[in-house]
Amino acid sequence: MRLVNKMIATDKKKHRSSSQMHSCSIVYDLLGQIIKPTAMFAKIHIKLFLIAIAFSAFTTSGYAQSTGKSIKKFTKSFSKAYNAKDHAALTAMFTSDAVRIDTEGKTTNGGAQIGADYAQVFSATDQKVVIKHADVRDNPDGSAVANGTYTVTGTVKSSGDKIALAGTYENKLVKQNGVWKISHMKLSAAK
Repeated sequence: MRLVNKMIATDKKKHRSSSQMHSCSIVYDLLGQIIKPTAMFAKIHIKLFLIAIAFSAFTTSGYAQSTGKSIKKFTKSFSKAYNAKDHAALTAMFTSDAVRIDTEGKTTNGGAQIGADYAQVFSATDQKVVIKHADVRDNPDGSAVANGTYTVTGTVKSSGDKIALAGTYENKLVKQNGVWKISHMKLSAAK
């Protein structure tokens, strides 16, 4: 509005006739009426934008908490299936194209093969796992990354040798038909 008033004052100096001044002031009045609502709408748009950001932060936070809780529940189910030697349940917790990288860098591809590897381990050992879930990060694509620590203890059936393994894990999880599944698992030995 200050700009419009300045333009009127400048125009008054240039145009001495009252008819010219009157027509210019009508144009400037109209311009002022357009600018005022535009400024008002800009303020409203800014306020609405800030409200939208605040709301999205709140709902994202709620979503993140929900994701964290459901993945923590998933981790408990994984531990329970592992300790029950239920390779079929473990197989179902992986996507069909999942990738598992063990502590030695060996890669296993596909949920079915990962499940078969667990079945082989369970037939040769008596072992239990303790998994401590640490953190979950949501990804923009809807997946999540969970990490934590694990400890495996037990014995090898054929020799009686003790098993004592510990390390960290990082799992990428995706939802398939509303159910979390591991699409990528990386295990690292304790340092």
